[in-house]
Amino acid sequence: MRKHVRRVVLAGGATAAAVALMTGQAFAADTVTITGADTSFTAESSAIVFDDLTSGQAFQCTHSTISGSLADATTAPSPFTTTQAGGSPHSITGLGFSGCILSLGAITTTVPAADLPDDLVITTTGTTAPQAGGHLQAAGSPGLLVHFSVVTCSFDLQGNPDMTWTNGTTHQLTFTGTSTTAQLTPVHPSAGCFGLFSSGDRMAYEATYTVSLSTVTVTP
Repeated sequence: MRKHVRRVVLAGGATAAAVALMTGQAFAADTVTITGADTSFTAESSAIVFDDLTSGQAFQCTHSTISGSLADATTAPSPFTTTQAGGSPHSITGLGFSGCILSLGAITTTVPAADLPDDLVITTTGTTAPQAGGHLQAAGSPGLLVHFSVVTCSFDLQGNPDMTWTNGTTHQLTFTGTSTTAQLTPVHPSAGCFGLFSSGDRMAYEATYTVSLSTVTVTP
């Protein structure tokens, strides 16, 4: 009887150890290391597409700029929210679009001060390109990204577009925003947007920015 109990106890211990090991592996977190930062940066893109995946309506912008300040980080657990140089929160303090045009005409784009700042949230890292992935998170209230207006149609774009970061000479920050997790959607559409952009539609924000801060690298 004692041997039987001992075998049960040992078997139970082995099972618990195996479960603990599997659990540890399942929840093993990536780490984020950023080097060569600790300064301000700008990032520019010359080809930006906003695509309403629900209605099929899309438009392009010829220029976009992101600016802010980025701090170094050492093996920080992910998800990691980038910070300003000096450790202040919210690394993105400027965002702008220009040259946007729809079939109805030229689009006026504004990013109200209340909608900034924004953050880059890094959720994955790797040793091959792209070296990091995550999303852009609107830290401003109520979490809007940009306001569009053309003729009688105006709406705000809300959500957290997916992003990737690629090390190298061009240091590319790329947004896709097409996944179900990104959930970019128009909000507050005016009556003139009927059939073009509606609340609840899924939208994509596609752009590749070249970052001026050429010293920065992101690694696990």
